Amino acid sequence: MKQQSIKSLQEQAKKVKLEKFAIVKFSRGDYGYNSVESLFDNEVEVHLQIPYMKDDDKNAEQYIENIFKNAEQIIELLLIPITKHKLKKFDEASLLLYSQVEYQVENHTINILIPKAVTYKEAYRPPSFFSMEDYLKVMKNTLKIHLLNLEIIMNTRKFVFEKFEEAEGRGMVSFYKITGSAYGVSNSFTIKQEDFVKINMAKTMKAELKNFKKLSKQPSKPITDTIDLRSYPELVDAYKMSEKLTNASYASEGKSNWKEKHEKWENHDNNIFARAIFDTLSELNPNLIYWRTGEARSFKEVFGENFDKLDKNDRSCLLLLMIGSGPEIFADDVIFLDGKSNSQISKELLELGQNPENNISGAYMNIRDNGIILNDKNEIVYGPNYAAAEEHKANCYKMTVKYIKQNEHRLTHNYKIFKTPQNQYKASSLIAIFAAFNGNKEKAKEYKAKAEKIKNVERDDKLEKLLSAIV
Repeated sequence: MKQQSIKSLQEQAKKVKLEKFAIVKFSRGDYGYNSVESLFDNEVEVHLQIPYMKDDDKNAEQYIENIFKNAEQIIELLLIPITKHKLKKFDEASLLLYSQVEYQVENHTINILIPKAVTYKEAYRPPSFFSMEDYLKVMKNTLKIHLLNLEIIMNTRKFVFEKFEEAEGRGMVSFYKITGSAYGVSNSFTIKQEDFVKINMAKTMKAELKNFKKLSKQPSKPITDTIDLRSYPELVDAYKMSEKLTNASYASEGKSNWKEKHEKWENHDNNIFARAIFDTLSELNPNLIYWRTGEARSFKEVFGENFDKLDKNDRSCLLLLMIGSGPEIFADDVIFLDGKSNSQISKELLELGQNPENNISGAYMNIRDNGIILNDKNEIVYGPNYAAAEEHKANCYKMTVKYIKQNEHRLTHNYKIFKTPQNQYKASSLIAIFAAFNGNKEKAKEYKAKAEKIKNVERDDKLEKLLSAIV
């Protein structure tokens, strides 16, 4: 349906009687929705989505009334009877897959994400949104477990809680990052969002306190320490077998047994070799760097603690670590299994990560290759034009979403490196487009405004067409 004007929506909303909500403002949105900001009982901020409707839609009044009635059910559910948890905000309009719930807990602001849909990771396809009945069930369960777990975290003896926040994830997997101190050591640890509602938090905190205690007894690791991967027999054996199977696969190209040889090599690398890498590095837990931005995290923060939960793309990143490639590289000096050092490779990649042209050209591929396009409703969406075969389309979609999310983060984090007006225009435009695609409307508008203010630059037709959809 054609995007509905704010004036039209305002006229329809005027006729609706709202008892507990006071409308603050309407905003134009994306993906078939406009948004409305309101106050519940003059206290709680509520941001809702309203689907586009025709100007003369006879059911518009009833439809808007139902949306606010549903919102009232949600807010009543969120107003939990715990005095120290003060509900500040409910926002279902900013993110595509999640609603955001903000509480003030003592002196801390806590943001909890409530799933609105079956996620990409679970389904490997575009999201399937919950019915209102299922949404309330999911919300009730998610909220209850989050608050109970936060209570445990904040009241764990010997642990001084500092911060609970969403951390940058890998691909479509998101993490919560918990920061605090114990035994004189300040540190943080991460938990996957999907695991946060399943784990025994008391046991988890007990295990984390042991890690804090270990850290307190360990001297700081000298920067000059070198990790020699050749010192780990199981890793070396898996590497040698990988080399053998690789050579056999290449030697069989064009022959009848090529598929068999290739599958044997692929199975070994994705399961046996990747597991050997995971097990070895889990023990060492070295620091890794996301070279595109220079951000450092530990191995466990990046890959978690359960190999069986890693998908094929994660396992590929483990294999790439062994040659100093992939999204993450070693922060420490490393001797690879082939005897080469990572020092020069790491230096070159980190320089490349801070190169403005590389940042822009890598991100622009999603525009150039029609990774994201405008549909007939003037919405920024995924364009699956280049998926060669039907069976690859779902994974192609998942990977595109992953790269767009990573590129939005990369360009935003590296924004200061864009010095020339032309690069500032391109970076601002790409961030705006990616933010819109990822459902962050306010950020999209902010960076579109930045792009529009930059003068005397060559405007890109594809970028300008996509920017026109951000309103």
